[in-house]
Amino acid sequence: MKTKTNKIHITGLYEKEISIEEKEEKYNHIMAVFEDVKNIVGDKQSFSCHTELHDSKKSFWTLIEYSYSNDEEEDRIYQVVKEAIT
Repeated sequence: MKTKTNKIHITGLYEKEISIEEKEEKYNHIMAVFEDVKNIVGDKQSFSCHTELHDSKKSFWTLIEYSYSNDEEEDRIYQVVKEAIT
């Protein structure tokens, strides 16, 4: 079965500006959420998450990349990510 890949770019993960003091705490929280997502999605998919603080907007953005083999699998991964960030 052929594997496909997709990317989801998420901006503005927090509603207010992140202070320098909050940066590490918020970053660790985001990474913990996406580690949970990775565990839910399972090891058979390739799933990666890159997160950075946008300096001028003082808000985090994340780029998620994942592989899937069919539309149902992609829908499930998307739903897991959506539920984790809302």
